[in-house]
Amino acid sequence: MVFTELLHNLALIMVMGVIYSFIYRKLEYDSLMFRAASGVLFGVIALLGMNLSFTLMPGIIFDGRSVILAVAGLFGGLVPALIASVMAAFYRVWIGGGGVITGVLVIVSSAGLGVAYNALRRRRNIPYRMHHFYIFGLLVHINMVLLMATLPGSSRLIVFETIALPVLALFPIATVLISMLLADTEQRIEDEKALRESEHRLRSVIAGMPVMLNAYNENGTIIAWNAECAAVTGYNTDEIIGKPEATMLLYGNGADAMPVSQSSTGKAVIRNSERRITAKNGTVKTLLWSSLSELFPIPGWHSWGIGVDITERKNHESRIEAALREKEVLLKEIHHRVKNNMQIISSLMNLQLRKMKDGKSREMAADTVRRIQSMALVHEMLYHSGDLAEIDFKQYTARLVSEISGA
Repeated sequence: MVFTELLHNLALIMVMGVIYSFIYRKLEYDSLMFRAASGVLFGVIALLGMNLSFTLMPGIIFDGRSVILAVAGLFGGLVPALIASVMAAFYRVWIGGGGVITGVLVIVSSAGLGVAYNALRRRRNIPYRMHHFYIFGLLVHINMVLLMATLPGSSRLIVFETIALPVLALFPIATVLISMLLADTEQRIEDEKALRESEHRLRSVIAGMPVMLNAYNENGTIIAWNAECAAVTGYNTDEIIGKPEATMLLYGNGADAMPVSQSSTGKAVIRNSERRITAKNGTVKTLLWSSLSELFPIPGWHSWGIGVDITERKNHESRIEAALREKEVLLKEIHHRVKNNMQIISSLMNLQLRKMKDGKSREMAADTVRRIQSMALVHEMLYHSGDLAEIDFKQYTARLVSEISGA
């Protein structure tokens, strides 16, 4: 009978776990509002437990308030334990009877032990463990049994004989069950919060990345589109995400559509691939794109990649190529003109050399011809050299000696 009554009373305690998890989800754990709300919750459950208590004799009742208040201190700390204890103590005094003093002492000591263990656990960073909960519950209820000595003399022995074993057998187990439930609830909610915060940080990073990033689902529909994509293309997320026609809108049916469709369905590995894209204003832009799905798979993203707008770079390269082609034409023209002029000068000097009779004059003219040949050779080698900044001096000397010897 005693076991049955206490089990019914303890079943009410388990309901508290569900309500506690709801409060924990809605309010910040460290906020005063959460502490006050959880304190009131623990207090209300303690009052309900006393209403469903097992009455051993008039004025002496037993219920699960010791479990509730100990757990209130263990998980909530001082504020919830204080609120719940005050509520329970006032109600116990109002009920009255010979066990009032004992009942109030049990309330205060149970909550106090919970607060003390909470402080110890936080100071030493002790993790939640099942055997810790059992030892804690056993200590709380050994204390409860010892406080039975404060009952009126005629009832002490009856209480010890009737209540001590059921209390020490059931209440520590109940403490373990409710503590594991609350600990699991706290851990699960904290993990969910951490996951949400991680997802929020990831979204912030993706949104603020200085490179384009998009992702596709298994159907090839775009499901991620960051701010840089919107800035480059002019299409915002509402115009692209979830729209089956978005890929056609951006890439059309041209050659660029094939690698895009392949990467979106996971059939191709793309690294630094150039592709053209049509912006909202009709401008065709060039992107350098890489698919990262195989290296860094992300759950929910069938494929994804990053890219940069290299339109300006490509335009700059085109301007440089055009300028180089113009310079090449100009250099060819200059080379031919210089070469022709030197040949004319050299021919005229050779003709003049044949007419000269004075040996000194002939030597001076011959030296001038050799100088012109040297200049022409340098010009010719520079023109055919890959590097206009320098020439091979050994090759130059050999050719120069050969030219002079042949002359």
